[in-house]
Amino acid sequence: MWILTNISQDIDGMVYAGKPTVFETEEEAIKNVKENLADDFGLSVYEVTYKADENSNPYVLSMSQDGRFEAYTVAWV
Repeated sequence: MWILTNISQDIDGMVYAGKPTVFETEEEAIKNVKENLADDFGLSVYEVTYKADENSNPYVLSMSQDGRFEAYTVAWV
């Protein structure tokens, strides 16, 4: 089982934590992260793949744009 968590900071400086979401596979979780970032920043999933900062173990994908920041972590539980 894979769990997806989200932390964001809006342009006003407020920090928010999203509710964790559970996925059956890592691929499903990562696909969801890319779709969420695309929606958050008004980009296509293709653009997110090339613009986001990506680290592994646990998998982290983050973006910063116009004073906003979003980070998603995918980890095995």
